[in-house]
Amino acid sequence: MEQDRKDLLTVQVGQNRAVNDAKVVAEEVAGALSQERRELEALEARAKRMLAELNIDEHADADMAATAPHPSTALPEVPPPDWPALLAYYTPESSVVTSFDDLLPPEVVKEIDHAFTRPVERAPWIRWDDHLAVGAAGMAGGLFDLFLNHGLLNRPDLHKAIAHPRHAIDFPLGGHDHRVVGGGHDLFRFAEARQMLIDGKFEALFRGNYAKATFYRYGGQTFPYDKVPEEAATIVLLTHWVADFFSTRSLPIPGWSFLTQDNGRLADFAIQAYRSGLNLRSLLSNFSGVLLTGTILRLYTYLRQYLDTGRIDPFLWKNIKYQEMCLVAQSINLLMNLGKVAVTNNVFAINPVAIMAVIRHTIPVLIDAQRRRSPLAIMERNRELLEASWVELDQLASAAAKESDAVRGLLAAPTLMP
Repeated sequence: MEQDRKDLLTVQVGQNRAVNDAKVVAEEVAGALSQERRELEALEARAKRMLAELNIDEHADADMAATAPHPSTALPEVPPPDWPALLAYYTPESSVVTSFDDLLPPEVVKEIDHAFTRPVERAPWIRWDDHLAVGAAGMAGGLFDLFLNHGLLNRPDLHKAIAHPRHAIDFPLGGHDHRVVGGGHDLFRFAEARQMLIDGKFEALFRGNYAKATFYRYGGQTFPYDKVPEEAATIVLLTHWVADFFSTRSLPIPGWSFLTQDNGRLADFAIQAYRSGLNLRSLLSNFSGVLLTGTILRLYTYLRQYLDTGRIDPFLWKNIKYQEMCLVAQSINLLMNLGKVAVTNNVFAINPVAIMAVIRHTIPVLIDAQRRRSPLAIMERNRELLEASWVELDQLASAAAKESDAVRGLLAAPTLMP
């Protein structure tokens, strides 16, 4: 008996709780309906005011007014349904399809997501002659650099053949490296060198010390430097420089002589670099190799443009494919130069012009790679893709959807979720 009484009390407590919960829910529903009723009444009052302002009879349609439900009993207006959220269908496997992705196999969904979220494709090198042109241009630039610096322009015989007597600018301060000392062989100090010829006097600031000389020693005897007439000084100086350019050590890089004025490591570096082959001829050879590589690729790009489109775009700085080809070709040129540095064990034989060319073409390539991964570029690519092949995309999607079991179940027994 005692156990039956406890069971009865448990049932009554459960019933009371259920009743209380039902009352709470009913109060919430009543409150919501009351709020809806107040909103409907406000809308009705606003509609009457608008009718009054427009001088329209609100009882113009008596039949409609007579059959209209009373505001206190009418259901609240439901906004237009959000079909993707409200519609769902039961498949034969009792699963619910709530989005378009559910109608397709997972691998198809992944493929579609990848197609519309991948970065914009770069211009492909689809021609065999693209690769051939890049390789040929890079190797031509590297070989041309070597040929000029160590062959065509390195002509001691021309240096001796061009008559140029001993002038004041040839005072041997610094020994065999005298051309990098003072302004006598520096193209940036033309006026200073010309004045030395006119005065017949060598003057220079070397390692923090001022030096001058008006004579030279040869065969144990002393000879004064000749004074060159002012009207002939320019021609004499240029002839002297041209002869020295073809010599083994050539002329120093313009402005290099200023480094030897320092009384410290900067002067040591300048002299060691000049002694190791870093001079005007090597710099011009480096520049010529880089220029030849760029010229070959520029002409090749113009030819391909004309053959493909019948016109030529002379402005190639926005042509990313051209920038990529130049980057690879100049890298080949630089690699050949680095091989020379490794073989000769001379770090001063490095090609600074090729390094600058590689950096110059790397910057636009990196900027374009970042741009192709931006959401704006991807959206623009997708828009063009959809506009160009919308019909084909629709057919492919329909064909893929028809192969899905979910679609077959949908067509067989569609159900609207309550």
